[in-house]
Amino acid sequence: MATTETLRTEFERYMDEHNVKYTVVNEAENVVLLSFSRSEDESTRVFVDFDESDNASSVHFCVQNFAKVKSQDLLPKALLIVNELNMNWRWLKFYIDVNSLEITADSDAKVFPGTVGDECTEICFRAANIIDEAFKQLDAVIEKDEGEDTPSKEELLSMLKQLMDQISNE
Repeated sequence: MATTETLRTEFERYMDEHNVKYTVVNEAENVVLLSFSRSEDESTRVFVDFDESDNASSVHFCVQNFAKVKSQDLLPKALLIVNELNMNWRWLKFYIDVNSLEITADSDAKVFPGTVGDECTEICFRAANIIDEAFKQLDAVIEKDEGEDTPSKEELLSMLKQLMDQISNE
């Protein structure tokens, strides 16, 4: 049976062989980040978290806080759009944190040694494409990004902590 670290390493090797850029966010927790350009100054960040439980064969994919609803007044409309996204896209589950108004999408997959690189890379690319389409539907209810989209190390660590807290609560 493969270990979590073995699966993450196989995934990294696959991406290296195919010239896919990535960042190991937390080697000890087996979390990798892929960033996909949406436009000239915006990107979609997909966190890939290799689960240490469940016989090291589960991977959690998270596009955390990729958009934010403009206001509480628009929350009902945003929830309807997110519900429609969930009906239309089987690869990702969308949800809104009703307190922070941030929108997240995530997915889980069972992976296997020998194919983990191809499987995880495909899911990441598919997630990025779905997020591109989701932005079109969410456009009227979300804040527009005015600043630089490249997160600082502190922001990445904060997102990782949020992701880890989310996973531990499931």
